[in-house]
Amino acid sequence: MIKQLYFTYNLTEEFKVVAGSFGTHIGYEVLDAVDNKNYSMSYAFSYGPFFNTGVKAQYTSGKFTAMLGVTNPTDFKSAMDAGSYQKTFIGQVGYIGDTGSAYLNFTTGSTNPIPGSTIPVSDENKTQFDLTASKTITDSFSLGLNATYAKTTNDFDSNLDGDWFSVVGYATYSFNPALLLAYRMEYFDAKDAAPSLGTLAGSNVFANTVSLNYKVGKLTIIPELRYDAASEDIFLDKNALPTGGSFYALIATTYSF
Repeated sequence: MIKQLYFTYNLTEEFKVVAGSFGTHIGYEVLDAVDNKNYSMSYAFSYGPFFNTGVKAQYTSGKFTAMLGVTNPTDFKSAMDAGSYQKTFIGQVGYIGDTGSAYLNFTTGSTNPIPGSTIPVSDENKTQFDLTASKTITDSFSLGLNATYAKTTNDFDSNLDGDWFSVVGYATYSFNPALLLAYRMEYFDAKDAAPSLGTLAGSNVFANTVSLNYKVGKLTIIPELRYDAASEDIFLDKNALPTGGSFYALIATTYSF
């Protein structure tokens, strides 16, 4: 019910400790739709972590920042809910410049414990390396990048191990404060992914998304067009038959206060 709830204690101006449940540091996109320019999520963000619950320490010196932390299994509020005593370790180093930023992110540990287990076991673990970067070109135009690689291992069956990677590019152009156009292009390679990835495992996808953001006060109206082309017939057409392409159009709205 509560996406984020955490406490921050500043030991010094440069060093702080955060404890609680907080959104993931992995990926270019974020949990709340109101903070994304594209309404739909990329494959990279959809199959990455969403949040962690634990403690992390962050150090900032000038334009550089570093973070290390230990949390419960990824996307679980508590170890009891996860049924696993295993932990996840997270880290980040970053640079924040005047017109751009870059972050190298890391996570490793339990991601898919056996529900209801009374013994400290986990059936899947993930190690993920992630790079995000952004650059402001002009007052109206900006670019973004997310490159990520994830490897999953199964505690009980190595045949269920796998890995995947994704490269995502973002471009945003603001016509005026009330109107902007956002484009996202992604190549998602799941040829060697674990079966737990679902229908995507064994294929790759090239996805293109165009979103218009029109602001009326605190309301944002987002018409969006998206087309995904896969190397395998992993989608369904209007007759529920397998196909390699998927197209949709939507109109979304968000409201912030």
